[in-house]
Order: sequence, then C-alpha cells, then structure tokens
Amino acid sequence: MKELAIHELDERLQKQVQQVRDALKKGGGDYALQICSHLLKTYPSAFEVRSLLWEALRSGLPKNPGRLDRLRNKSAGLQFQISNRSLSKGDP
Repeated sequence: MKELAIHELDERLQKQVQQVRDALKKGGGDYALQICSHLLKTYPSAFEVRSLLWEALRSGLPKNPGRLDRLRNKSAGLQFQISNRSLSKGDP
C-alpha cells in the first residue's frame, strides 16, 4: 500500500487534519481521536493521520504516574495472585 500524503487529500480533509493538530495542542484528544479514526477508515494509507492518531491516544495516558498509582497497580496484581493461589489449592 502506497503512503498517502496529506497534500494529496481533498482540501476539506486537509483542513480537518489542521484542525486536529490545533485540537491536540489545546488538549482536545477526544476530537482528534474521532476525526482521525474517521479519516483512517476512508484513507488507511495516510501516514500523517496515523501519527496524529497515535499522539491523540498518548495524550489520554497519564504523563507521570504517581506513587499511589504505582502502589495501586502493584497491590492489585498481588491481590490477584493471592486469590488465584487460594483457588488453585482447593479441590478441583
């Protein structure tokens, strides 16, 4: 599949891509996800749109997980391991 450059798209779609870039700068990740996914359904070979989609997905992730988040993740994993261990020791 040949990569499709943004300047090869229709002018209306080029404006949408520019609006997505502006929305990502302002923190509008949901809008960017919606528009990029719609564009990729129609033009799956648009590399720049895929990179914008990736940026939008990354913007929704927490930047730096704090101590409590890491502790919560570790404790949930430990709790799951203990409950699985106790279930496997019983009669089948």
